Amino acid sequence: MTLAGLVKHWRYVEGFKAGRVLEYKVSATGAWKVTTNPSFNEDSEYRFQGERAPEPTYRPFNTNEMEQLVGKKIKKNRQVFFISGYDPEEETVLVGANWINATVLLAEYVNEDGSKCGALATA
Repeated sequence: MTLAGLVKHWRYVEGFKAGRVLEYKVSATGAWKVTTNPSFNEDSEYRFQGERAPEPTYRPFNTNEMEQLVGKKIKKNRQVFFISGYDPEEETVLVGANWINATVLLAEYVNEDGSKCGALATA
């Protein structure tokens, strides 16, 4: 257990200490399993039994991340688009025939897996 893990999971540490049943997310399968010996590592995910997992939050891509999108497929209204270019001065990517900024990508597009077209926000 690290200090960062302890801070991140403090709510779960307190609940576990009070006797609440804790579950962890198995990274390989995405399944949730009961744990009686949580590690509270920073990269672990926890929830109390019966709770829904918190929805991930996203932020717009930064300049470096935008450049890495070239070659990726994204979707809008079930239509698939290919990101074929990047303009560093305007900080936009070419989606189909349109230059799109990071804020619009996050608001209107999703990745092929259905997740929002943005970067995962860190706490």
